Amino acid sequence: MEKTKKKAQSEVLTVVLNNAQEDLKVESLESTDNYETLREKKQTTEDGYSYYTIAKIEIPKLNLNYPIIEGETGSEKETEELLKLSPCKLAGPNPNEKGNFCIVGHNYRNQKFFSKVPTLKIGEQILITDLTKDTEEKVEYKIYRKYTVVPEDLSCLEQKNNEKKEITLITCTNDSKQRVIVKAREVK
Repeated sequence: MEKTKKKAQSEVLTVVLNNAQEDLKVESLESTDNYETLREKKQTTEDGYSYYTIAKIEIPKLNLNYPIIEGETGSEKETEELLKLSPCKLAGPNPNEKGNFCIVGHNYRNQKFFSKVPTLKIGEQILITDLTKDTEEKVEYKIYRKYTVVPEDLSCLEQKNNEKKEITLITCTNDSKQRVIVKAREVK
């Protein structure tokens, strides 16, 4: 599978996440346990944007289970379209590799996608299963930090720590004025 590296741009983060409207019609890749059907297959949206399912995210406390998808170009329009389907890779390494794997998801305030992520607490568990390899690799992460930032603050995407496996979840506050950042590290 050919992958492109995405560079985080303030326009992407702002435009993508400010689109969380309660009345927006969402046709998502609903929670599924049958990820084999999505794995490594190029999918295309109605608007012609291509993506791959690269991982799945499970948050037991929230009963959350979604595919994580990645587009081919990383453009603003593509990312906006893909975020209507499922949480997306925004920046960082491939799933469960050393570095800061950053995942963005909408807060539609309707119990779907990352709507309940702002309720997470330090110490809670997040599971990421890598679907890019021949054998699935599931890694457990524990939340160690949660905070809010203004939309222009992209410091949560930094890749300073390439010696540890980390994930960053990004979504909007309920009023869409700030971003909720949840950081977690691999449990060994």
